[in-house]
Parts: sequence; structure tokens; C-alpha cells
Amino acid sequence: WQQEVFVGCLGILSIFGALSAGVISDKFGRRFTFTVAGILFIIGTILSVSVPIFSVIMSGRVLVGLGIGLGLAIDPMYISEISPASHRGTLVAFSEIADNLGILLGYVADYALYRLPMGLNWRLMLGLGIIMPSVLVTLSITVMPESPRWLLKYGRDEEASEVLRRTHVAGTDIESVVREMKSKIGAEKESEVGWMSLLCPSPAIRLMLMAGIGIAICQQLNGQEAFLYFAPQILQDAGFTSKESSFGMTVLLGIIKLFFIGVALLRVDEFGRRPLLFFSIGGMTVFLVLIAFSSPHVNLAPLSVFAMA
Repeated sequence: WQQEVFVGCLGILSIFGALSAGVISDKFGRRFTFTVAGILFIIGTILSVSVPIFSVIMSGRVLVGLGIGLGLAIDPMYISEISPASHRGTLVAFSEIADNLGILLGYVADYALYRLPMGLNWRLMLGLGIIMPSVLVTLSITVMPESPRWLLKYGRDEEASEVLRRTHVAGTDIESVVREMKSKIGAEKESEVGWMSLLCPSPAIRLMLMAGIGIAICQQLNGQEAFLYFAPQILQDAGFTSKESSFGMTVLLGIIKLFFIGVALLRVDEFGRRPLLFFSIGGMTVFLVLIAFSSPHVNLAPLSVFAMA
């Protein structure tokens, strides 16, 4: 049960990190929030891999979960606020590609390290997760500019204009961009948008909430998180009987998942959101049925990889 708790608690803990992201980023800035997220992840990972005591390992997992929630919540916000309008959608979408590239690299690390002695292999694999948060902390302190929107919100117009000059192409009317951002900030303050608009929504907002929350819930209820976390064990039960083949297939799983995300991002404007959503739901339904009936005796394992992707 300890393994299941260790793995499964991450999603719950990240909720609290995501909920706190708005308060922290509004008060202290987006860069500071990135730094905090990276430091939490680093400290949590060190605790998880350095001490063979379950309570200490779980303490580290709590910090990792909070860091992940903070990072995932602030990432699209920062990208949308710092990027030009003409590139905003594409750049925000690349955060999804980056997430799944990280998953793929994790599978590659699994495959490279599974032959090591038990105890050393998983600790080394988790320890490698310190690398990118360390890079993030370094960049957030030395290179990354603060969000111009946050700077304007606190009256730091000159700093915001300087950031916009760095992130927009030469010849852009920066003063016009600043005026537009100030206008939107003022409109948000006047409308007093808050939790009540979500807790007591209008009919239009209610439909948006039902669609957004419903899709998010369905993405979790289909079991994809369990597939991602326990992929080698599930693949062994589905017919890949050796560790080498099951861990190798997880790498293929990550590649397929990353490929189809890229296809969706490139074709979403051409085909539309709804058709792609229905196509993915239909594909998941078919392949999940296949993986449910797959076993070492009825080997549908190669097809099950597509179900998990």
C-alpha cells in the first residue's frame, strides 16, 4: 500500500499547490512563484531519495506535489502574459508538449536504470528529477523577465515596457500594448471577478464550467494517470512478460503520446476542437477495451500501448 500512496497522493497534493498559485503569484510575482515551485520540488526530491523512512519520504512527496501544482498553474499564465498576442496560443500549447516530453524522459530513465539494484534504481531515477527544477530556479533568478502584466498592475510601467520591448518584435507599438493591458486590468478590477462568479455562476458560465470540469474529470476517470504511473506493471499483465520489453514499451508509449499531441496541436484549427475530442474519446474507448481483455494468453499488448497513449 505504501507504493500506491506514494504514487497516488501526488495528484491530490498538487491541487493545493495550484490553489495557492494565484495568491502567491499576484502578491510576489510570477518569477518568484517559479522559484518557489522549483525549490519545493528540489527539497522534496532530496527528502524522498535520501532517507529510507516512509514518513520522511512522504514528507518529501508533499513538497514535490505542492511544487508541481504551483508550476503547472503558473506556467500557462506566465506564457500568456509575456508572449505577443500573435504567438500566444502556440506558446501556451507548447507547455503541454513540454509536460509530455518530461514524461517521455522519465520513461527513458526508467528503461536505462531498471537493471540496477533495487533501491538504487528508483532513487537514482527520482533524483534525476532535480536537474530541470534546478535549471528553472537558475533561469527564474537570472534570465526570465517578470510578467509585464503583473508589473503594470503594481504601477511599474517602465519595467513593463522594457520587458515588452524584449519579447516583441522590433517596430511594435509598445505604448499601444501597454494601454491595452492597462485597460484590461482596469476592467477586471471594476468587474470584481472572484470566486462568487464560479460558486454562483450565470447560465453562460455554468455551461463553460460543466464543459471544462466535465472534460477534466473524464480525463482522470478513464484511468490514464494509473496507466502513466504503473505502465510497466500493466504492460507485463497485458502480455509483455519480460521487464526489458515492458520498460521498452513505456518509452514507445511516451513517443506515441508526444506524437499525437503534436498532431492535435498542429491540426486543431483545421479540424476543430469538438471533432478531435470525439475522435480521441472513440479511440480511447476501443483501445481500453482491448487492454482490458489483453493478457499473456490473449496477447493484445501491442495494441494496448496505443490505448495507454
